[in-house]
Amino acid sequence: MSLVTYQHSGLKRPYRTVVGVEQERSPDATNVFINVRLAAEQQAIRESGRMLSEIKEWTGWSEQVIAEVVDTNRSVTPRLLAGESRLLGLADVNVRRIDEAYSVVSRAYILAGRDQARTAEVLEQVSFGGSSARCYLIKGMPNDAYLAMVQVLRPPRVGGLMRGENPIDPRTATATLEDWD
Repeated sequence: MSLVTYQHSGLKRPYRTVVGVEQERSPDATNVFINVRLAAEQQAIRESGRMLSEIKEWTGWSEQVIAEVVDTNRSVTPRLLAGESRLLGLADVNVRRIDEAYSVVSRAYILAGRDQARTAEVLEQVSFGGSSARCYLIKGMPNDAYLAMVQVLRPPRVGGLMRGENPIDPRTATATLEDWD
């Protein structure tokens, strides 16, 4: 393991830790590609793989659906789920989309009582907005996905606001409503 450093004011400071260097040849053998693997990048890929494994466990989604949700290539998903970070770079992994999907799915899993079937149902069911939470995740709209998921779990009341048995008419009240207990 070597250490990449940069020079600043005469002091050498650690910049990033290199954990691996891979060399590949192009198919026609005219170019050589050197892939430098950085420790922070490798950790981010492992963490993304853990999140995807939990999403798959909580929802029962196929690798194809997971690839659509996190906007990555279908061939990358199995390698991420297996925790294989050696062949992957952050260019192959959309970390932001994985974080967003994990955030929505983890909340859905908790609100659905930690039940895989119910979680998948909640994320697949079309909400009042016209799309399911999964569709919003595929479109890259995590806020709308969260709202759709909550609407499915807690639909709005049909009758609007609650009314008491004897509602107070503000025109005939003898005391102001602010003072009334």
